[in-house]
Amino acid sequence: MGYAFAVMESDREYGAELDPDARAERIDELSERLGTLVGHIHAGMHHYLEIVAELDRLEAWEWAGHRTPAHWLSHETGFDLGTCREHVRVARALEELPVTSEAMSRGELSFSKVRALTRAATPETEEDL
Repeated sequence: MGYAFAVMESDREYGAELDPDARAERIDELSERLGTLVGHIHAGMHHYLEIVAELDRLEAWEWAGHRTPAHWLSHETGFDLGTCREHVRVARALEELPVTSEAMSRGELSFSKVRALTRAATPETEEDL
């Protein structure tokens, strides 16, 4: 299923060219579209992390001849090594944090928030956090 998130020519209108009511309506419309898109991005990132976790469990990195999961992931994705280390760490942590994982899968939590939560949360404390 494709998403029509391309910026339309009408998206390029400047606020000064709109009357106040039209401007407010346009801001509401674009804000809603932005929120929807961001939710899809967060949910997509969760799916990516699920795949990373499974490939880590399968030791795909070793099978492919790389030194670490992060080295392999960097090679596969083009993300820098430090970013991939964090992706692997968070992917592993999410397996132990079902509440956090579910919220991210629904697009409610960003990678940045999940990254911070996984540094402190345990299965017993994650709901409180």
